[in-house]
Amino acid sequence: MEEVLAILQQVSYMMPASPYSSEAQVVAGHLYEKTLELFEGDEQLLDKYWELIRPANGEEPVVMGMDSELMAYIDEMISFFLKQREDERHEEK
Repeated sequence: MEEVLAILQQVSYMMPASPYSSEAQVVAGHLYEKTLELFEGDEQLLDKYWELIRPANGEEPVVMGMDSELMAYIDEMISFFLKQREDERHEEK
């Protein structure tokens, strides 16, 4: 969990940069893999947890520091990371 928190802190520092940059994508990969480990590889459970902690518009964060702006940035990073990974898999076939 400490590694995930360190990665989240790194993400908050890089928010002024594009979530599609190569640096952001490296961080997205680390974040995705570490959070998936916490949920023992269960992507559905990870997705469900992510939705549960997402603050509604204008509401306080459910998890301290995980405001809607940070979560939206992470969503963009991870979505692009997963799309790139899927595209690479299709190219390999």
